[in-house]
Amino acid sequence: MFQPAECSNLVADGADQRGGANREVADQKEDQMSSRPVPRLGAVLIALLSLTLLTAGAAQAAPPKVDHHQELEIRTETAPNICGDLAVFDFNVKGSITMVEQVPGEVFHFHATWVGTYTVTFLDSSLGVWESTIRESISAQATPGGTFVLSVIANSHEGPVRIHETTTFVVGQDGTVRVDHYTIDVVGCP
Repeated sequence: MFQPAECSNLVADGADQRGGANREVADQKEDQMSSRPVPRLGAVLIALLSLTLLTAGAAQAAPPKVDHHQELEIRTETAPNICGDLAVFDFNVKGSITMVEQVPGEVFHFHATWVGTYTVTFLDSSLGVWESTIRESISAQATPGGTFVLSVIANSHEGPVRIHETTTFVVGQDGTVRVDHYTIDVVGCP
């Protein structure tokens, strides 16, 4: 998943059961998630949805406003990969985004799907070059009752490494965080 920097305080499930050393590795992997292609989208969503909760009002009987568009992200950056090795990432990711707004700024549904490829060229040439894929789905909604729900699922293959992430974040109508859950499963780091 392309985790927003604001989520760096989340805990990787199971880390405590695996021991302190693995807990540090999980924390490092979480910190590295900001190098993924769509870090700003989650931050924007959380900010937008927090404002929604603060501005709850009466629902109006108007037809929903629907916005559907696509985005293409082609960029290059240098950062540690999921296993901690410094590399140059060349991203080519396509996003499909739909926003349905029933009461402007208050009741809405948002869904985005990101699909793409990226190349990881290690600065240590002995590690070679990895071809990689990313699949991510983000869903968020603010209900008429004032509850906000965010769900993110990402499944990547970075060379031989499989990365699976999930995030669930639920805020009640009173502004209390009801669920704040993040997991990451990384298999195959050399």
